[in-house]
Amino acid sequence: MKSFESRKSLENEYGCCLRNDLSGCVQAPRLQCSNRTSVWLKWPNRSGPVCGNDPRYCIDKSMNKSYELDITEWPTCNRYDYKAITRSKDLHMKSRPCCIGIYGKCILASKEYCEFIEGQHHPYASLCSQVNCVEDVCGSFLWPYQFHRLILSIFIHAGWFQLLLNIIVQYVFMRRLEQLLGIWRTVLIYFISGIGGNFASTIFLPLTPDVGPNASILGLIAFLFIESYKQRKKHGLIVSLKIFCALFVLLLPGFSPFVDFYSLVFGFIYGLLVITIVDPRDSKSKLSRILAAISFLVLTLSLLLLFIFATDLLERFRYFTNLFNCIPFLFNCSEFDIVYDEIKSLN
Repeated sequence: MKSFESRKSLENEYGCCLRNDLSGCVQAPRLQCSNRTSVWLKWPNRSGPVCGNDPRYCIDKSMNKSYELDITEWPTCNRYDYKAITRSKDLHMKSRPCCIGIYGKCILASKEYCEFIEGQHHPYASLCSQVNCVEDVCGSFLWPYQFHRLILSIFIHAGWFQLLLNIIVQYVFMRRLEQLLGIWRTVLIYFISGIGGNFASTIFLPLTPDVGPNASILGLIAFLFIESYKQRKKHGLIVSLKIFCALFVLLLPGFSPFVDFYSLVFGFIYGLLVITIVDPRDSKSKLSRILAAISFLVLTLSLLLLFIFATDLLERFRYFTNLFNCIPFLFNCSEFDIVYDEIKSLN
């Protein structure tokens, strides 16, 4: 948000760079407007004008607001009274907002150049502040609330290897789990584990893109650990060693930059809690179900509070939270994150 506000303040200093032969105009700062071939037009003591977007001659009702305060607050105008504009009838605006990449970058460029760099051209806007490039990247569905991505990311895979691995795990473990718990309980475990793991990932790793049902898979595998724990009295140390080794093998890939550590851990925790709550075979352990339900509510509430109130606090410890997801002396972790400094430089 600071990057976008900084871009708005810069746009307020822009003026209209008008070609001397009246062949066109571009919105640009004074230093980028050549005094040999163009003249730079700027209203004194206030922001504006905007090339190709003058609210004084706009017929569209959406522009009925004060235009002298802040040009970055102007909406787009769809209808102009060109007869009232002197010399503007033959002018052609050479640059329009063009959204590039996944960072929300916006530049003023011609349609041809924008298409050449595979950007999103906005022919009806005049300023970058009039468009939302982040919405172009994320999609307009339920914008700006993108909570549906917590669910949709479960069904998206990063490649054929991840897809094949998840199919094998689901065929081996999920089929057995359906036989013991039923299809609806299994589906409930799958979705709650996936959503819980993805939600934790958005809190602790907001700059790391992640897809795949890894959290859901760990939630299903948690069933095996519960079954092994129930057999601890028969086998004792052997079962404990098996559980420890299995946890180590499952969570070890989370320390690489290719697998989200937090989604694995929280998906596994949510799987343990939900299985304890919904398992119909444990009729004697009502206390364990109550404790699991309370733990589930406390964990979910804690994540919600962190998401709402502790974003700035977690940002101070971002280096340490990233250590669990990517070991810096083994991998170049900076290549896998959307870095704030890069976003600022793009805008």
